[in-house]
Amino acid sequence: MHRLLSLMLALALEGALLAAPAHSIEDGSNQLPRVGDRAPEISLKKLLQAPADAAANLEALRGRVIILEFWATWCGPCASSMNHLNRLAERFRGRPVSIIAISSEEETDLLKYLRRRPAQMWIGVDDDETTFKRYQPRVIPHTVLIDPKGKIAAITYPEKVTEQIVEDLLAGRAVSLPVKQYGYEKGLDEKALDQMQERLDSSTIYKTIIRPSASESGWSRFHLQDSAFAGRRFEADGIRPLSLLSAAFDAPVNRLIDEAGLPVAGYRVDVILPEGKEYLLRPTIQQLALTSLGITVEREARMMDVKALRRIEGAAPLEPSSADKPLYTFRGPKLTAIRQPIAKLVDYVGNGSTSPVVDETGLAGEYDFSMEWVLGDKSSFNEALNKLGFELTNERRPVEVLVIKRASKPVSL
Repeated sequence: MHRLLSLMLALALEGALLAAPAHSIEDGSNQLPRVGDRAPEISLKKLLQAPADAAANLEALRGRVIILEFWATWCGPCASSMNHLNRLAERFRGRPVSIIAISSEEETDLLKYLRRRPAQMWIGVDDDETTFKRYQPRVIPHTVLIDPKGKIAAITYPEKVTEQIVEDLLAGRAVSLPVKQYGYEKGLDEKALDQMQERLDSSTIYKTIIRPSASESGWSRFHLQDSAFAGRRFEADGIRPLSLLSAAFDAPVNRLIDEAGLPVAGYRVDVILPEGKEYLLRPTIQQLALTSLGITVEREARMMDVKALRRIEGAAPLEPSSADKPLYTFRGPKLTAIRQPIAKLVDYVGNGSTSPVVDETGLAGEYDFSMEWVLGDKSSFNEALNKLGFELTNERRPVEVLVIKRASKPVSL
């Protein structure tokens, strides 16, 4: 409450008008499912890998244990979760247990994935996000267990759903599992705080914040053209030190060598610089990380095992781009690059590699290229790369790396 009053006073001093929240908890727009609640209805556009007469709604599934898994084909942690659920599906085949993996992606994308990585469960197509909105999985993978009476027995992590847990639910016994936090659930006061904080941020000239975070999402972003803070703000929550340093020094994690024993805990970071000082954003994040973590970062050349990106012998020439505007986007296993240097492809390939990736293509200039593969399927990645006329070879090369060490004396700003 003290924070709320302080922010209200700050806004009043700025002459800002306070607005009431657009929705209330009572109108249902912000209700989050809870353990013990009656489960929200399941509404899916289509069921894949299910019998022709199958229906995925609570009435049709009454009397069964239901495991709902919210996932996506581009989500790395979801791949191992699906493997775990596949084993459960095999174990409980023929018994009153329904496992439904629900994705908001289009059917064509899901079918491509399933051809490379078969699943033993029903796959729910929720491309209009009706069921996603009812269950509100903020961070995937997200697992909801529903007991035979239609009540939520657990909201948890996929790996916590063991055979014994399912047996207990079938026998009518109560289960107790770690509750997965929604990540950024907020009450009305907290939402008002956020709205007012955003107004204060909109006129902020300079800010640096780093503090421990309990967030599980682990996200970060540089504010770009679509923001009032274009080029001068960096935000992250739940970001681990190695990932923070990767962003700060614009270097892939596989080129960072941790000799300091960095913690694995996540942090909340927010940096805003004055207009005209955008060029100082990365140096500011660097200094903030070094000072807060008590470390130094030194550039060194080390002989290492690497992946070398090369043109396949005999591949058709890659024609320079004739596009008017550059474009570079990727989401997991889907990449689109228009009028981009090959360095962008090297960066993309390096994101999923435990070894540094070096450019040995000999290509200069800007090109158009795109690739799509199945996350977790190495062969599909190699096939997609080969279609572009590239291959990866194992080599040993001197590579510039960033070596992280404990500071012998305090790092000063």
